Amino acid sequence: MAGEKTEQPTPKKLRDARKKGQVLKSQDLTQAFTFLTAAGLLALMGIFDMAGTTASGWLTDRFNSRYLLFWYYALRGLALLFLPQSLMHHEQGSLSIFAVFYGLDWVATVPPTVRLATNAFGRENAGVVYGWIFTAHQVGASLAAVGAGSIRTYLGDYRTAFLISGCLCLVAASLFLISRKRVSVPHGVPRTVDETA
Repeated sequence: MAGEKTEQPTPKKLRDARKKGQVLKSQDLTQAFTFLTAAGLLALMGIFDMAGTTASGWLTDRFNSRYLLFWYYALRGLALLFLPQSLMHHEQGSLSIFAVFYGLDWVATVPPTVRLATNAFGRENAGVVYGWIFTAHQVGASLAAVGAGSIRTYLGDYRTAFLISGCLCLVAASLFLISRKRVSVPHGVPRTVDETA
């Protein structure tokens, strides 16, 4: 066949080709698999995020939002506490289990949070109030990212950051159970779920 090489390249030709970036290095292949695995896990998380958020909206129409938020934050905290273990044993599929579990819970907090904001501040103010909640969430997320990065820089891994985040989620979950403030719903606004229990 025309154009096919019939002899093996010499070590010098291989070195020159590597310098030009024409030959894949073994560390490049490992890194490519790592990126591919991470992209697959993120996609898996995204798929289950859609299912979890949709289910959360359905549940919010039927159950007390505070109890839903308790379960969402508690399960998220447990998932984050489990993450360091799953990173150590990722070849056994535990990262996929984490991705599914965390994906189901990723944005599931939005419907019950919107419901609580609407009940507390009225429908006419719900958009503005939730906008501020979302802004505070983004500020908190950026501080968490800086904090986790600092922990990684000083301690060499993210394990402590995952453990702190998991514990904070469990604290947040417990706050939904101990706070029992009665919300005032304006007259004429139908209430589908009793949020005062």
